[in-house]
Order: sequence, then C-alpha cells, then structure tokens
Amino acid sequence: MSSETITWWNVAAADGLDWAWRAGLASLAVLAVLLIARPLLKRRLSAHAASWLWLLPLVPLVAPPVAVAGWVDPFPELPLELAARADESDAPTVGATRTAALDASSRSADDGTPGEVVADEPARATGAASGRELALEGAAAGDAGARALQADQAHSGSDAANDSESGAANDGTLGSTNGVHSPFARSNAAAVELRAATWGVLVWLAVALAGVALVLVRLARTAALVRRATGRPAAELAARFDTLARHAGLDRRVDLRLTDELESPATTGFVRATVLVPASLATELDAPALDWILRHELAHVRRRDVLVSTLVHLVRALWPLHPAVWLAPLFAERERELACDEAALAREPRADGPRAAKTLLHVLERRRSSHALATGAVPLAHPESLERRRIMKLLDPAVRASRGLSPFSALGLVVAGVGLLGSGLRPVDVPTPRVEALATDAAGSQIEAAAPVEVVALDPAPFVPAERSTAESRAEVMASAAAYLIEQQRFDGSWAATTDAGADPPKGYVRELNDPGATGLVMLALSQAPDTTPGRDQALRLGMAWLTSRFDSETGSFASSTDGPQVVQSHTFALRGWLAANEALDPVEGRDGRIAIAQRAVEFLVDARTTLGGWECAPNLESCQAQTTAWVLCALVEARDLGLTVGVREVDGGFGYLMTCFDPETGRTGFWPDIGGGLTSARYERSVDSHPPELVETHTAQAIAARLQWGRGTADDDGLILGSERLVEALPKWSIEEGSIDIYYWQAGTEAIQSFGASKAALWNQAIETALVPNHATDANGNAYWPAVGAWHVAGTEVPMTAWCLLTLQALPEGVPHASETQQPAPGESGARSSESRTPERRTPDAPTREPQTPDRHTVVASALEYLLANQSDDGRWRASTKDDAKAAAGEFDDVGVTANAILALLDAPAGFEFPGRERALSRAIAWLADQQDDETGAFILSGPSWYTNPSHARALTAWIAYHTSELAPQDSEAWLATARAAVDFCARARNPYQGWRYDYPPAGDNDSVVTGWMLSALAAARDVGLEVGREEQRGGFAVLDENFDPATGRVGYIGCGTATSRIGKKKDDFPGDAVEFPTAVALCAYRDWGVDLVEVDEHIASLALLASKPPRWSRGEGTTDSYYWAFGTDAIQVLGGALAERWNRRLESALLEHFDRDANGRAYWAAVDAWHDAGSEVAMTAMCVLALQAIEESGSDH
Repeated sequence: MSSETITWWNVAAADGLDWAWRAGLASLAVLAVLLIARPLLKRRLSAHAASWLWLLPLVPLVAPPVAVAGWVDPFPELPLELAARADESDAPTVGATRTAALDASSRSADDGTPGEVVADEPARATGAASGRELALEGAAAGDAGARALQADQAHSGSDAANDSESGAANDGTLGSTNGVHSPFARSNAAAVELRAATWGVLVWLAVALAGVALVLVRLARTAALVRRATGRPAAELAARFDTLARHAGLDRRVDLRLTDELESPATTGFVRATVLVPASLATELDAPALDWILRHELAHVRRRDVLVSTLVHLVRALWPLHPAVWLAPLFAERERELACDEAALAREPRADGPRAAKTLLHVLERRRSSHALATGAVPLAHPESLERRRIMKLLDPAVRASRGLSPFSALGLVVAGVGLLGSGLRPVDVPTPRVEALATDAAGSQIEAAAPVEVVALDPAPFVPAERSTAESRAEVMASAAAYLIEQQRFDGSWAATTDAGADPPKGYVRELNDPGATGLVMLALSQAPDTTPGRDQALRLGMAWLTSRFDSETGSFASSTDGPQVVQSHTFALRGWLAANEALDPVEGRDGRIAIAQRAVEFLVDARTTLGGWECAPNLESCQAQTTAWVLCALVEARDLGLTVGVREVDGGFGYLMTCFDPETGRTGFWPDIGGGLTSARYERSVDSHPPELVETHTAQAIAARLQWGRGTADDDGLILGSERLVEALPKWSIEEGSIDIYYWQAGTEAIQSFGASKAALWNQAIETALVPNHATDANGNAYWPAVGAWHVAGTEVPMTAWCLLTLQALPEGVPHASETQQPAPGESGARSSESRTPERRTPDAPTREPQTPDRHTVVASALEYLLANQSDDGRWRASTKDDAKAAAGEFDDVGVTANAILALLDAPAGFEFPGRERALSRAIAWLADQQDDETGAFILSGPSWYTNPSHARALTAWIAYHTSELAPQDSEAWLATARAAVDFCARARNPYQGWRYDYPPAGDNDSVVTGWMLSALAAARDVGLEVGREEQRGGFAVLDENFDPATGRVGYIGCGTATSRIGKKKDDFPGDAVEFPTAVALCAYRDWGVDLVEVDEHIASLALLASKPPRWSRGEGTTDSYYWAFGTDAIQVLGGALAERWNRRLESALLEHFDRDANGRAYWAAVDAWHDAGSEVAMTAMCVLALQAIEESGSDH
C-alpha cells in the first residue's frame, strides 16, 4: 500500500472518529433531554407526534458533518488517545512535527540556510488537539520533509552530501544539514503506517457492513414471504378493505393478502404496501373486529412506518453499540402502535374501544412467529408492544384520533432537533492562530492566511409541544365540520350524495337524497354556520349557481326522475338549501329572478301532493308517508317566512295526513296510518335488522317539529307532551353494535325537544352532544366529519351524514347544560315515577318514564336507607320477601343474606344526612345474625341447610366483619372474633375437596363462580382482621375461577369456561344470561379482595373490558335489569378509573335514579322487577341498588 493511500486512510479515520465522537454525544444529549421530558411529553403530545419525536436521537447519527464558523462546540474534544494512538516509540510529538514542517519550509525558501521561525506557542495544546488536526499535521510534516530533502540535495551539488543525506533517509537514522537537527526521516516513517485508530475504524466498518447485509437479507426474506402469500380475501372483505383504505386518506394502492405463515397481521412494502392477515384470523373474527385490525394496519401505511422501521434497522446496523439506537426506537415503536390504535378508533365509535382491546388480546395470544418479520414489515402484535398502556388506552372512550402532524408541529420538531444539537448558535470570534508564520507553496510563493469570517446564525426558538385537549368543544367540532363540507364541494358547485361510483341506481342516488338533495342539505347546514367561516359564502354562491343550472322551469323541480326515485325529498332539501343560502347571502342583484325560482319550486311541491293529503318520495303516487310529509311542511313554512305564497289547503292536508298517523294513546306518529302509529321508524330492508326501529321515534320527532314550526300545537298539548316523553325515553346513543344511530331522528328530535322544558331538553341535549362531539372522525387535513354508519347511510355518504350531524348540533342552544345541573327535588319529593309526574296513568310499568329532573344520588341513597330502616322486622332481620313463607328467598339469598346486604348498605350511609335509629337497627341486626349461627357447624343459617345457605353465609360473614371493624361497633369486646372464626371454619367445611363452592351443604361436588367468589371475598375480609384462612381454600377457589375463565372473551363462566349467567325458573326467558356479566364481576371483586392488581394482569383487563362493554341499562324488555350485576360490576370497574369508570357510573345513575318509586311516606325504593327479585322482595332489591350506588361513593366520583 502506497504512503499516499495509508496517509489518506489515517486522515479519513481521524476525521471519521471525530465526527462519530461528536455525533454520538449529540445523540445521547437529545435522548437525555427526551427522557427527562418524557412525563411532560406523555401529557402534551399525541402518540402520533411523540412517535416521531422519539426518532430525533437518531438524526445526529446520520447527519453529515458540517463545518460552520462561529459555532460554539457544546461537546468536549475527542480524547487524544482515541484519535491518534500509534506507535508511540516512533511517532513524533505535535511540537516536533509542526517544527519540522516549518523548518523544511524555511530551509527551502532561504536557499539551504536554516530558517527562523517565530512561534510563541502552538496553535493548540497537545492535549486539546483534535484527531483530524493531528493527522493533517503528521501528513504535512512528512510531505514537507520529503520536499526539503529533495531541495537540499539539488542545492548542495555534492555527491558526498547526497550520499550522506540519502543514507540517513534510507537507514532511518537521524540526518543533519548544516548542523541543524532534522526529524524528517522519522516523521515520514510514522506517516506511512496505519494507526491503531485507523484499524479500529476499519473493524467498525466491517461490522457495520455485516449488519447492513443482515438487514438486506431480512428484507429479502420478507419480500419472499409476501410473494408466497397468494391467498386472496373474499369479495366482501376486499370491498370493505378498499373502502377503509379510501377513508384512511390513502391515494396509493394497498394490497390485502391472506397467509398461513403468520400468526399476527402485518404491513410491509415501501412503494406498494401490502397488508398480510393470517387466513385463520380472517375467519375467527367478526367484521367489526377485523375492520379495526385493517384500520390499524392502514394507519401504518399512511404513516410509512415500514420505511421508517427499515431505516431504523440500518442506523442500528451502523451503530450497533450506541444505546440511543436501541432505546429511542423502543419508545418510538410504542407510541407508533398507540398512534395507529387511535387512528383505527377514529373511524368508529369510542364505545368500540373495549372490542378493540379484546381483539388485540386475541391477536397477542396467537402470535408465535412475529420474528419472521423482523425487518421490512410492521406487525400488529410483538413482544415490545405487549404493554398495559396500549390496552388501557383502547379501553378509554375519550380517546381521540391522531390527526397527524400539522405544518407547525413538523416545524417544531425540526426546531427542537436543531436547538438541541446546536445548544444555541451565537456569533463568536474565530480565534486567530498565534503562530506568526507564512506558509509557502511548492514554488516558494508566500500564501497569506485568509481573514476569519464571522458567521451569524439564528438562535432557534425552543420547541414547545402543542397542548391537545382531551375533548374538543362543540363549537370547534362544528367549525371543523363546516370546513370539511366546504372542501368536499365539487368543481361544478355541487355536493355528491355518494362517492361510491358503483351505487345502484346510478346518478348518485343514496337512501333519501340524490345530488340536488345532498347539495341543498349541505347548503342548509353551511347557511347556519358563522358568516366568518372561511370559504362559506363562495361555497354557497357556487351551490346556488349549480342548483340554478339544474332547475327545470317547466316542472319547477330541482331534481328529476333521472336522478333516482326520491324526487320530492331531494327537491325539498334543494329548496330549503336554496332559501337558506339566499337569506344568508342576501345579494341584491338578481333578487327577483331568485324569488321567481323559489316560488315555482314551492308550486312543484303543491302539485306533488297526493290525494291522501300528504307527500310521498315521488310525485304521482297513490301512497303517502309521514317522513316526506313532515319534511315538505318544514320547507313550506320556511318559504312562507321569506314571503313566498303557500296555500293553506295544502298545509292543512299535510297535517291532516300526519294526524291519521298519530296514536293518541301513546303519543307516537307512525310511518303510515294503517299501522296505527306502531311503526316508530321506517327502515330499508338491509338495515331493519342492524338498526331496530323500536330504538328510536323518528317520525314522532319529525311530526312534532313540523307542528311546532307551523304553530299547529304547543308544548302544553297532551298529545305533544306524550310524544316528547317518547323522545326522552329513547335518548340518542352512538352505538353501532346496538343499531341506535339514526341521524334523521336526532336532528328532528333536537329541534322539537327544546320547547318542552329545561329538564327534558337538558337530558336530550346532553345525549346529543355525547353522541356526536366525541364520535366524529378526521380527514387527512384534520377536518371533522362523521362516518356513514347510521340507519340511513352507507359507506361513501359521509358528506350528507356530516351535514345532518352539523344541522343537529346547530339546533342545540348555546351552553348545553348537564342533566344534573337542572333543579333537583328536595328529599321527600316525587321520584322517577311519582304521582306528580306528568306521565298519563295509562302508561304501563313496562315502560317507566324518566323524571324530568334527575334526583341527586346522595339524596336518593339516603332516602332508600330510610326505607330500609322503616322495613326492618321486629326481631332485627330484613326479610327476603313479604310472602308468608318462612323459607321465602330473594334471588340467591334468604333472610340471612338479605339482612347482611342491608347491614352493609347502612354501614356506608352518606355523610351529611341524619339517620335516627341507625345504630340501634344495626345492633339488632347483628344480634339476630349471631342467633342464627349454628353451634355445630358455625354457619349463619336460617332454619337448616338449603339452596341459599352458602351464598347467604358468605355475605353474612362479610357483613359481620364489616360491622365489628366499624366505628359503630362496641370496642370493649372481642367475642365477635370467635363467631367469625367459627364462620370461617364453616367455609372450609362447605368447600368441595380441592375445588370451590356452590349452594349445597354438605358439598356435593359442584362449583360455580358466583358462590365461590363470594366465599373468597368473605375469607379475604377474615384474613384482613387476623383470622387464619387455609391456603387450600384460597387455591381451590381461585382454581375454579381460573378454570371458568375464557381468554377469548374475558368472561368468567358460571359453571364452566365461558358459560353465561344463571337464571332462576321463569326468569330465564325474560332475562337472557348473556346480557350481563355477573359471574365475571363477582370474580374480579374476589381477585381484588385478595390483593391482585387487576390492571396489571392481561386476563383481568380483558374481563374489565367485557364489563365495560355491557354497562347498566334499565330495560325489562331487553332483560338487562340486574341489581346483582350492577352492584358487583360497579365495585369492580372502579379500579380502571378515568373515563371508563365515569361512563359506567353515569349509566348506573341513569338506570337507578330514573326508575325508583316512593312509598306512602316519600321514601325511595326500587320495585322488585329485575332478574333476581319478584313482587314482595322490594327490600332485597333496594339493598342491592343502594350497594351499587355506594360503590360509586367508594370511587370518589361525584357526578
């Protein structure tokens, strides 16, 4: 290897080491800052932004070195021994090298005489010299020495001198010229040897190349896996995937393939992305679960995570020992998965968060071969992403969609990186070398050093993450939705009813509206937006121009039959949008022409009226329908208010038809009159099953809104009052699973309900805001829209769906109050179904009405406790039933169990209320329990072994310990411990060997999760007061619960893996066991009582997610009323805290605070109408309902 090549390697190695040293320190500095700021970043940044921020430490490791004058170096110099370690016995010192170079230059310039060098001090001290400077100085010294020898030989002309110089140079000994010592020969020898640092760099390069090769091999393996994945999805799945990709904002093709080689879905491909789904998984999951997985993978495609992940692997190959390349991508990867989870949830309602969590847990259990995609793909599940934070985020319904990086956020990330790397650039003076010498070129000409250049750099502002609120306000969502509608306007000025080119029939017909109708609908919504909305006026002008071009002056219609069969409905909304836009813009020019068009459009509606008096979807039909009639009447009243001529006869005919659809007994307006007001809402055949019409009162709301706008009724009319109560009984709820989304109903109901008092309006308005504001999605530009998932819309109709939702929010008054902010009744006043309610007596108990003013929870609990005190028997017990039967029971409990539940309820009485006689009542109840304990077995037993012995004993032991550890118990005696010890011994006797418990005593070998859970909780209470509990009881009991746990659903089965809740006798038909998760709730409480942190165990998280998916709901028709489930479910779910627990608590309050009765003395109680209680068991039912509400008290939640 030539000396020039070796010198180049030495210089390059020194230069590379210097850059690596500085880049490595810069990367560590950025990583340290991010780790310190991590708590702040978690609260302030979305997962999407955080995933990119965590990649900043890798930037210095790939950024090329840039020399900038005036830069203040924030990092220490590379240690000398790392940069220039060579053969120390041969290498010259820095001072000698520099002196040799200057000496050679001087001798050459002065014709052989020793030069004189003025050097006060070297430019850098030896210990502070960088590796690059050392290598350059050594190379310069060698070159200068060689040139000096050649010049000296030519100048002397003496063979002897030549021989002497040549010999000195060749044998490596020190030579001298004119008596001047010269180290040239030794310097030259050192320069042509590879230094130790150079060897280190070469080894580093070899390792890096091997790492890059390994990455390329893995990429090739992933590509081969994609080529082998030849499975094609079913046509339905492929169509859904294409729709999801379009909704995700992807403008490039994405393939979907099925494979048998993976256990977890994954995304791969740089240019042409491919989503791989295990073939077996596509058949195991239902459509909503599979759609969530596909949305998650498409979010990876949109973020280009495959490319980013591959680049990270390449950086890791180049820097295998740097901690930042391992730690920073780990955090980025976690945030990346959270961001994709959020993006997947952004396209579906937040209520599906628990479903997504269960889907993810299912995939995690399947994964066994995710290592096959180590590079070039992003799997849905892998060991690094198996963390509780991701599951908990999915369970939280307040979770918001990630909107992507705005330009400001992207600029902030760049500024953050520059600021951290530069540590603040400032203009500084470049120090001038104090070696006052002139260099010379080969020809001997003097080269003057250029004057230092001062570079002024900007001081970048520090990056401050933008705060993201947990929930957007209604006004923000409305403004964003208006911007979305403006962006969706087509070039011709229209809005499309559907973006699905394959819609049948063609011409954009979808559901009720075609393109003219959709255009008018959007214009109606935009006309009510603030006039400061950017682009609103221009969009309205373009829309009016397009409608004008579509107007048929002969017929007077904006829509024709070629657009689809719904001509009348589309024309109606085109007219409404036309009128609203004209009013909003109010242009003087062309006013007469517009009035003429509008009047002719009104005449079209008059001509389209059927012989029955109302309107149908198309003219010249012999039938009518309430929906189209109500819409036309609303359009006609708006035309009248703007001064157009509207015939009274036509209006009277329309309302006459609506009255034929009205049922005065129920207040309902049906779709057709021949149904007698029985059809709550019309449905197309393909949505009748997915969106049950009985969940809404669409045509009732539409008829009320039309009557109120025309003044054909007031809020004091009995018929309208009945109708308004039907609306309040069917409050809006965003739930795809239940099929309750009906935007036609929500929009008309919001307009109608405002006239019926603050309490009803508050309930409705709060429900609307809860349904619409958090459940919107966002497009690629961050604008809000609503997915087309309701009863009337299909994929591709997001524009009309969004317009309907915007109109609904616009109908809300300013400052929507929470229902609890309305005036509360004082203690003793009417409850949810009191005689003071305006509900007519003809309403049946099967459809209890909501109280206009929701009572306060604390007040209701206090009143219910007064009811319990008043209904205590003379002997101290509370009876399970008022039936004249000594062994009468209520659900799972006889008198012993019911008395125990009443004791537990009274012990947790709310503060701030007086309860005269409470202490005496508790003392009497405890004394009665003591009398029931069997001296031989230790059981709290009523009159002998029965079906209720074990459950009632478990609750009695729990109540016994709770009372004696409270402040109300006498403190001078510990005799109660002997009673408790005997009760614990009975628990051991009643257990099946090596197993758990059921009802029977003596044990018969059967086990169930409910009695086992109650027994375990009672034994945990005994252990907590110092009583000895056998390990066999604990192990056997939890073995039963573990055996009954179904990992696929999170359910703890009743008497086997995944079995549903048990029901007694005739309750089986009225209360489906799978409508609630009672055994799961009891099991979770048992685990918690024994010290298990439920949120730290994946199986328990799945169980909590299952509970969260089935919150309390009072519905006898659907069989979901279950006081046992509500009491233990509320107790268990509080461990989640946050929005999920708050949602459950609100639903519990809605179920219980709106459906209690009052006795003759005004005391609150609950009728025995749930899955466990029958008439006569009101005391037992009330005790369980109070325990459920008190579980909210324990959580510290206050609504």
